[in-house]
Amino acid sequence: MMVRLASYPLGITEPGMNRLAEAFMGGLARIDWGWLQRQSFLTEGTGNQRLMHALMRDALQQQEQRDRPEIFAAIHRFLFEQHDAIARVDAIAGVTPAAEYALLQAAHHRRWFDEAGFFGWLGARVPVYRDAARTKMLEILFEDLVAYFGARRPETDSDLLTLRHNLAQQIGDQGRYAEAEAELRAIWEIQRRPEVLGEAHPNTLRTRYSLARMLDAQDRRTEADALLDGLEAQLLASCDEGHRWVQELRAYLAER
Repeated sequence: MMVRLASYPLGITEPGMNRLAEAFMGGLARIDWGWLQRQSFLTEGTGNQRLMHALMRDALQQQEQRDRPEIFAAIHRFLFEQHDAIARVDAIAGVTPAAEYALLQAAHHRRWFDEAGFFGWLGARVPVYRDAARTKMLEILFEDLVAYFGARRPETDSDLLTLRHNLAQQIGDQGRYAEAEAELRAIWEIQRRPEVLGEAHPNTLRTRYSLARMLDAQDRRTEADALLDGLEAQLLASCDEGHRWVQELRAYLAER
């Protein structure tokens, strides 16, 4: 039971295992931290953390989800709430390394017990980190989420495409424009299909705008011009004047 419980947190610590034992194993007496930390399936992490080998953790988690689905969800919710309390910040000043780490952990745990509400939660948490220019952490976050949901949903899934778009933006914001361009082109080609979203859908237009920005960043203005031509009018056909995407596009066009 102790080893199975240790498969839940990504970073295993003695205080963390103690909290899990009190909540789900009936008390601290069920935890032998000295024995656990000496096991060969754990390796040194940062600080006082131990990391379980990924294959073993994945196998144990699959077993837990199959055999004890209600407990599985409850433990992930318990860990999510601890991390989300730290990740939930209202201003840039509150975006600390501890908050960044907590956001990554909270995202990992929430997707296991509340996939339906996951994207609403993510949309509420990410903006302040984006405003704080935490691009590397956000790249790690979105890369992990794209891998997770990409293995479970079709390539045309709207939430998956939004995650891929967000990942491309973080890559581009770090100056890797060609890499971001390739991802945005792949997303755009999927979105513009008539059976997916079509050329005129706001999400398709948003990707087209982002792609134009990546081309501008590479001094390929003629190609960017072709994408930006008529874009504002098309966006206004489905978004009102005050929509943030319209305002962002206008500001960008004014500054070019």
